[in-house]
Amino acid sequence: MLFEKGRSIMELLVLILNKTEYLKDILSAFMEKDIRGATILDSQGMAHNLCEYNELRFMGSLRLLLDPEHKESKTVLVVVE
Repeated sequence: MLFEKGRSIMELLVLILNKTEYLKDILSAFMEKDIRGATILDSQGMAHNLCEYNELRFMGSLRLLLDPEHKESKTVLVVVE
């Protein structure tokens, strides 16, 4: 915990989770550490989005070669003290 003039500083943890099958395990681990609140957003990377609009075909092709199953991500926001 960080302190500034006797007060605790809150920090923002941003987790971009490509392997969404681990989300429940991560949230359970948060609960075990007494972290009780998080915001979970559906998200996708810029290359994936541009590929949908045919603006970045090369990146889309490369992404499909490296990780063809990856279709979505989750962004988890957690404020911690």
